[in-house]
Amino acid sequence: MRTVPRGRTVHAPAAVGFLFAFLLLAGLICATAAFAGSASSRAGGPANAGTQLDPVVPTWTTDQVVTLFLGLLGDYNVFDEARFAVDDGAPGGWQSLSATKSVTIPAHDGAHVIHIELANSSFDADMIGSEADPLTLDFPTILDTIGPATQVRQPVETRSGSTAAVKFEIADNLSPKADAQLDVTNRSGAVMQVVNLGRVATGKVLVARIPVKVPVGRFTISVKAKDLAGNAQRRAGAKTLTVK
Repeated sequence: MRTVPRGRTVHAPAAVGFLFAFLLLAGLICATAAFAGSASSRAGGPANAGTQLDPVVPTWTTDQVVTLFLGLLGDYNVFDEARFAVDDGAPGGWQSLSATKSVTIPAHDGAHVIHIELANSSFDADMIGSEADPLTLDFPTILDTIGPATQVRQPVETRSGSTAAVKFEIADNLSPKADAQLDVTNRSGAVMQVVNLGRVATGKVLVARIPVKVPVGRFTISVKAKDLAGNAQRRAGAKTLTVK
């Protein structure tokens, strides 16, 4: 955890419990609670997806430039300025609190922390929430720019109208899960059947039992996937499906 001189550091989304003791910041409690609930409801979801309020910082991002959504913080009229830092870097200068803010995180994939310091420019220096004693919210985000690789493990042979057991695996450098679908294509490459496999674990061999809805013949089966950041597969290993 980064140490901020005289600052009040809160690890989001656990900010609500800390802020409750400071009636001066009562408005921020509601804003932080709303952001925390939104983040929790979307934790593990694709970036920029869903209908809930956007969290302050997206859980996953494919872009080094991250957009922070700060509208609620300003709506409660507690703070009017903010400054930002990333990981162990020093914060920048104070600026007016706006509804959105773009912050650049380091280029390497992996976990990062965006620190948001909040202050009220009218507060005296000895007051909590002044520039000399700001409130700091720490928000984790994961930069992931590499898509998963999928592989159907072995050829499948079955009968039309029956069920086929398809062994497959999805490998990803960071994402523990991925949204997957299985495609059955004919020799000309036309898609004959699509099966939604839902959100599945990465890094292990899985078995999908699917109804076979294609006629007798030879087809190709492959798995498409998107990781939690929204990256599509960079490679899809296919096998033959023989329907008798």
